Amino acid sequence: MPASGRRRRRRPPEIASACPRDGAIHRAAGGRDLPALCRIAAPAQGGNAGAGRWLQERSRQRSARRRGQQSCLRRMHRRLKKREVGAYHMRDTKRYVGGFVEKHPSALGKFPTEKIDGYLAGLGGRAINKNHHRDAIVGYYNFARNKGYQLFGQPHAAERTTEFRDPRKKITSEAQALELMQPNDIYTPEEGRKLLAVTGETLLMPTLEIKMLSGVRMEEIVRRWWVMLAEKEGLIRIPDAMGKIDAQRVPILPTLARRLKRTSAEQKHDRIAVDWTIANFLYHAWKRVCKKAVMSYRINAFRNSYFAYRLAILGSDKGALLPVDPAAAGNGQAWACQPPEIG
Repeated sequence: MPASGRRRRRRPPEIASACPRDGAIHRAAGGRDLPALCRIAAPAQGGNAGAGRWLQERSRQRSARRRGQQSCLRRMHRRLKKREVGAYHMRDTKRYVGGFVEKHPSALGKFPTEKIDGYLAGLGGRAINKNHHRDAIVGYYNFARNKGYQLFGQPHAAERTTEFRDPRKKITSEAQALELMQPNDIYTPEEGRKLLAVTGETLLMPTLEIKMLSGVRMEEIVRRWWVMLAEKEGLIRIPDAMGKIDAQRVPILPTLARRLKRTSAEQKHDRIAVDWTIANFLYHAWKRVCKKAVMSYRINAFRNSYFAYRLAILGSDKGALLPVDPAAAGNGQAWACQPPEIG
C-alpha cells in the first residue's frame, strides 16, 4: 500500500487490454461494437484504421487455426485408412475426436488443459465413456504434434488431463451385501436352457448357440461365414483376418454339434449373422431374446458360461467333478459339478 494510505487504483480492463506490450485487446472486443473497440484501441493501434486492421488479422488467425485443425483431422482420417484400421476404430475416432473438434475448433492453439477437462467432465455416461474420449483426444494431439501442427517435443494440453473413475458403491446393509453376492457374470444351465428354448427367432438362434457353446467373440460371429464351421471335422475355423489376435481353431462341443444339426441346410449359406452387419445390432437382438426368456442380458456372461461348460466336460472326462453346490453358481462351479445337457 502506498505511503499516503490510499489503495492504488488498477487500470480498467479495456485500458490494460489496449496496452501495446501484451497486444490482447480481444478482451475489449467481447460484447462491444466496432466503434467502442476503435475508441479503446485508438491510442495503441493507430486510430480506427488500426483497430480495423487488428480485427481483420485476428479473424484471419482464428480462421487459419480452424482450417489447420480441420486439416489435421482429415490427415488423421487418411492415415487411419492407410493403416487399414478396423471399422470400430474409425467410427470411434470420428465420434470422439470429431465431436471435440466441432465443439472447440481452435483447440490446437493456446488451449489450456482445464478446458479439455471441463469438456470431458461435461460428457454423459460413466467414467469409461469419458476415458474413451480422453484417450482419443490424447491420440489426436499426439498426431498433431508429430505432423507439425504443434511444437515437436513439447508436452501438449491433453497429456495433463485427468483420468476419470467411478465412485465405489458403499455397502450400508446386509441386504446390499447379499445382492452383490448374486451371480451376474454367468448363465446357469437352467438359464441356458430357457434362452435356447426361445422360439420365433430362426435366423438369430444359431448365432446365440454358437456364442454360448463355443465362446467365440461377438465381432467374430458377425464376420463369420457358415463354410467356416467344419462340422465334419468338429472344428470352428477362425482365419487370421477375422480373429482378434491370430488364427484359431475352436472345437465344436457335443451340445453345439447336436444343435447345429437341427439347423436347416438351406440356412447354412452366406454369413451366419446374415441380418446383422455390426456387433451392436447383434447385441440388441440378443437382448430381445433375453427379454423373451424373462432374464437380463449379462455382459460377457455367454463367454464365461462357455469356459465353465468346457471345464465341466474336461472334468467329467477325468472323473474329477466338484461337489454339487447351487450357491456356487456365480463362479461357474454349478457348470463344473455337472456337465449340463442344454441341447
